[in-house]
This record gives sequence, C-alpha cells and structure tokens, in this order.
Amino acid sequence: MLGRIRKIRVKGYEIEVEPTARISLTTLLSEIDLWCRRHGMRFVFVFDEAQYLRFSNVRYDGILAWAIDNLSNVIFIHTYR
Repeated sequence: MLGRIRKIRVKGYEIEVEPTARISLTTLLSEIDLWCRRHGMRFVFVFDEAQYLRFSNVRYDGILAWAIDNLSNVIFIHTYR
C-alpha cells in the first residue's frame, strides 16, 4: 500500500517519501507523530467505511492498537456503515 505514496500534503505541510525507499506503516506513523510533537500539532487519520479494511492482507488491528498506545499526536477516526 505505501509503495504508491510519494507525498502527503496538508495545508502547506508536507511529508515526502522516496519512491524507492521501503518504509513500514509504523515508521511512517512514528515520523508523523514526531513531526507533530515538534510543531505542537496533531494528525488525524480518518478511515471512512472502515469495515472494508478487513479485506486487506495487512493486519491493521495490531498496527492501530500499537499507534493508539504509543503515538499521542496521531488520532484515528473510523466510520462504519
């Protein structure tokens, strides 16, 4: 999934990922959390129709549990049908 992401831009703030770099989702989330801590901000991930995450081959439940426990500047909002 992350192989397709090149850049995340929100209101003039930008995180760029090298196209050839292999980066894990936990590393990306950790870097976002660190950046937010430095800038006194929070980052909100919104998963609309989150029930469809179950069709992925990635175990999001473990990643989300880890992020919620460890990343105080990253917030998750899930919507379900």
